[in-house]
Amino acid sequence: MTITLKDVGSGFKRTAINENFDTIEAELNDNVLRRDTATGNQMEANIDMNSNRLMNLVDAINGREPVTLDQLNGAMAAAGSGLIAAQRELQTGAQVVAGVTTFTGITYALRSNNLYVFRNGNYQTKGVDYEETSASSITWIVTPNSSDNFAFITNLATTNSTAYTSAITHAEGSTAYNLATYLQNRYTETVSDLAGLEVALTTHDVVALKAGEYPEYVLSVSGKTLVFHEGVTFKLSDNSSTGSTTEALAAFEVTGDNNTLVGSFSVSGNAANNVSTATSTSDLKGAFSVNGDNCNIHGDVTVTDAYWVGYSLGDDDTGVASNFNHNGTVRVIDADHYQVAAWSCSDWTIDKIVCEKATQSTSNRIYTGNQSASTKFCQGGVIGAIHAPNTYCVFEIHTSNLDIGTVYCSGGKTEEANDVTIKSFTSIGLTLDANAFTNNASSNIDITSLAVVEYDGLQEEVVQLSGSSTNVSIGTINVRGTLERVSNPRNDVVIYGGDNLHIGNIFSSGSSSVNGIGVLYNPVTTVNNIVIDNIVSEGHSGNDVNLNATTEELTIKKVNSDATVNQTYLENVGVYSEETATVVMAPQTSGTITLSDQSLSVTKQGRLVTVTGTIKASSVSSPTGSLRITGLPHSAYATGKARQSAVSVFCTGLAATFAGVVQGRITAGSDYIELWRVVDENFFDLAQHIQANTEITMSTTYAVR
Repeated sequence: MTITLKDVGSGFKRTAINENFDTIEAELNDNVLRRDTATGNQMEANIDMNSNRLMNLVDAINGREPVTLDQLNGAMAAAGSGLIAAQRELQTGAQVVAGVTTFTGITYALRSNNLYVFRNGNYQTKGVDYEETSASSITWIVTPNSSDNFAFITNLATTNSTAYTSAITHAEGSTAYNLATYLQNRYTETVSDLAGLEVALTTHDVVALKAGEYPEYVLSVSGKTLVFHEGVTFKLSDNSSTGSTTEALAAFEVTGDNNTLVGSFSVSGNAANNVSTATSTSDLKGAFSVNGDNCNIHGDVTVTDAYWVGYSLGDDDTGVASNFNHNGTVRVIDADHYQVAAWSCSDWTIDKIVCEKATQSTSNRIYTGNQSASTKFCQGGVIGAIHAPNTYCVFEIHTSNLDIGTVYCSGGKTEEANDVTIKSFTSIGLTLDANAFTNNASSNIDITSLAVVEYDGLQEEVVQLSGSSTNVSIGTINVRGTLERVSNPRNDVVIYGGDNLHIGNIFSSGSSSVNGIGVLYNPVTTVNNIVIDNIVSEGHSGNDVNLNATTEELTIKKVNSDATVNQTYLENVGVYSEETATVVMAPQTSGTITLSDQSLSVTKQGRLVTVTGTIKASSVSSPTGSLRITGLPHSAYATGKARQSAVSVFCTGLAATFAGVVQGRITAGSDYIELWRVVDENFFDLAQHIQANTEITMSTTYAVR
């Protein structure tokens, strides 16, 4: 840069001075490299650094930028191994935490350009849309939406030699691929119609389906990932099933193997325009049906207006769903026949089933097993939770190795089933000609807690345990609030017999049922090693406990002393103590609750303490927070969650704002009962819903030191 100034000479020559300043200003504005703005920073000549360095360069993101040494070293290190395995991972925008996506299944080499990022099928640019922050994460520059679908793919190079990709074989696991085809298939295609979906699935491993209503569809190809945008619905076409259609039809069916469905979607059976009058009752295909192996679903599936079955695994032909995993909620709304059927499947998992049916009926069921074919089995199933207040749950013949967390339904049964475990089963308000729960001809049945509330069905026995079952264990049976039917005398619990039957506690209370508990009722079948630890039965117009026969194969360890019984044997079983506990209802955040009835019955036999009774609030003063019933005379055993006990609760008079159910427990080491409001397995504070005249009836049994 050269600046030429005029000679001012002697004296004061203002014009020359001003012109010199103008020259300096123009030169600085036009030709000097600037630090604070991009304007005027375009070079017009080469720069000679004279053996000096340019410091703090960013990594290059296009072909005309300088590469840093750090970036170059990373690329050389990745290439130097000779083999770089391709990896792929799918996530959603909902998994982004504080602007960071963390990978759980892939890694990549920083600054080596071996990570490809796609957002809803669109390529994302490093340095513009995101930054590379670690080998297992990126930080977003743009703001992702929770509904976004992301695909992350590592460098797809295979060797550092030169060859056409069509001439290279790429191995992934034990499978070999042509590299050109493999690279093409790894990119995600987004489509908005089923014809486009079919085409995309022939050339791509991952296909995204845009929001919209689609006609019935069968995913028959294998090894694909189908990503659903929010708002996808499959609907069975009008008149697909008529009065002459014998085969059940699905609106969306998966028959191919090794497929993955990502995102939530809906299925409509279009019951208003399809009929099931000719559909075979042995065909339990649902509006959504899976018949392929190794199918994985990550998202919620909602089935509405099914003209036949709502959601099914397996069918009556050749379909068997094995190694199936549904990581999400199955929600079936108003299916005309069975709500959910799992009847030809093995090694399957469903996180949660929710059924919304307005009325009870004999066909309104959740069903596992298969009566129609001895070659079809429902094996190795896991269901986290079932919430179906008006639906009957049937675990039937050819059901084996079934594990269920919680069941909340109208009623249910195990019949000719094997190896079934249920942690909590609650029947409420059953009005059908069926038992609230029955166990018939089944083996290896384990139920931790069985509760029945307000049974109003047509059977004489509310809970029935047949003598044809073997190896049955039930921790607690609790029957409360059985409603009166003059034409059908009630027996809350009837035990006909059993082979290795163990029941921890039976609680039966209510004047509407004639008899409480009947043991070895006619017809007595198998009686071998039947043990009942504790019976508390009271308030019945007949006998609280009836024993039809005595045998050395029957052991009843304890019966409450005020129970009306028909056998001297029942009056003498067990060594126990009785006392009354005066308890307090204590809000844990603020406010007070005053009780008018605050006494609970406490029975202690050995290390087992049983607490029963009803408490009533007379007044409240702005109670808030969780709720404790304090003042139990014996503290629970202080070691391990295995010592915790659930509390059976029946409440009346709660505030109008209350919704859900009340559940309780006694934790290890405590001398109080904790109560919560529970809605769909979510726990909320209960204290603010207590008001004057609220009554809480409860019972629990727990172990002490």
